[in-house]
Amino acid sequence: MNRLGTATFLVSFVLSASTAFPAASRVYVSAQTGDDANACTLAAPCRQFTKALTAVSNGGEVIVLDSGGFQPFTIAIGVSIIAEGVVADITTSTDDGIEITTSYDVTLRGLTLNGMAPSGAFSGIKRSVFGVLHIEHCVVQGFGYGINITSGKIFVEDTIVKGSGHYGMMIYGSETSASITRSSFLDNDLYSVFAQLSKVAIRDSVVSGNGIGFHSEGGELNIESCLAARNVDGGVVANGGVVRVSNSTVTDNGQGLSQQGAGVLYSRGNNTVEGNGSNTVGTVTPYSPK
Repeated sequence: MNRLGTATFLVSFVLSASTAFPAASRVYVSAQTGDDANACTLAAPCRQFTKALTAVSNGGEVIVLDSGGFQPFTIAIGVSIIAEGVVADITTSTDDGIEITTSYDVTLRGLTLNGMAPSGAFSGIKRSVFGVLHIEHCVVQGFGYGINITSGKIFVEDTIVKGSGHYGMMIYGSETSASITRSSFLDNDLYSVFAQLSKVAIRDSVVSGNGIGFHSEGGELNIESCLAARNVDGGVVANGGVVRVSNSTVTDNGQGLSQQGAGVLYSRGNNTVEGNGSNTVGTVTPYSPK
């Protein structure tokens, strides 16, 4: 290479290096001042999550700086997406709100997901690969499926899922488990919390105004200190697997405690089950702690 060619190459290399931003452990998005041409720093935030996810390192954080609307996105790395003290709206009528395609741990905190097609097949939050997912202080509303998990471990805290056209939360698969605390599942057309072949524990939560509140079709569903009220067809339905209900109130449902098919339904003596169209259906087995 001659001197002119060498100089041209070096200039091109420097220019290309200057326009590439190294991955950072913490990046920022802003609905008010963000620009996807920026480096996603605090001083120069990105506009959309999709760009921020190309700038953050695996295991890093994406911080939402201010309130506003954002586009749906896919997560392919381990990351925490955090919106605290602001309203981060992710709105779509033609796609999933957030799809997770990585086996790394993911945390979603303080996000509001708005689906504009509750009769469709889209999910607010969707994960189909094994991994750990934390959903904290989020609102998911107006999707066909609010939270749709078919693999991995999920932990849901202080979250509202409402207005789903099909399922509020679906947990499916023998290698899938969920722990749900202090959350509400409201006005979901078919099922509120639907567990199939999986292991689910839920406590201090509310299912109300749905087609069916809690529904199991295999695996194990443990319900502690919950309220199932005003669900059209059933408050707690065991259509497969084992369901245990303790210290909970089941009232004003079409059916209160309903055992169907091969399901096994256990009810502690500390439950309040009254005021339903039928308080119990099928075989409901009382149990006491051992």
